Amino acid sequence: MKILILGMTLCLVVLAPAQAQTVYRPDVSNYNATNITGKDFSGKKMIRGSFVKTTMRNMNLKGADMSKSVMSGADVSGSDLTDVNLSGALLDRVKFINVKLINANLSLTTATGTVFTGSDVTGVDFTDAIIDGAEVTALCKRAKGVNPVTKVDTRKSLGCR
Repeated sequence: MKILILGMTLCLVVLAPAQAQTVYRPDVSNYNATNITGKDFSGKKMIRGSFVKTTMRNMNLKGADMSKSVMSGADVSGSDLTDVNLSGALLDRVKFINVKLINANLSLTTATGTVFTGSDVTGVDFTDAIIDGAEVTALCKRAKGVNPVTKVDTRKSLGCR
């Protein structure tokens, strides 16, 4: 009888649902559904940040570390992202219209539905980035330079011919 009770107790412990916990992460920037147009975030560390449906027009993001961040439906038009690190980021349907992306690191990004219309991509590292084919074709028409940090040629990282 003692064995049966012990066995039932173990089953209850194993099958009991875990308590959901919200953990505060001061190292994660969350700007979801906000308008931060015109702000100066130059040099800011926003690793694993969240920018879902965020309006980020005409911002200074020079040298910011936004690696592994999520941007979905964000509008970054007219912003300066010179030397920004977006490696490993998810860039879903982001508007990079007339943006300075000079010497940025976009390696290992997934940039589906994202547009780079009129953006300066001199020295950008797109190594292993997933970008829509039509957008790659448009980028190759103006791609030039070598990223000073990764030493990767922009045209080669895009697979331009």
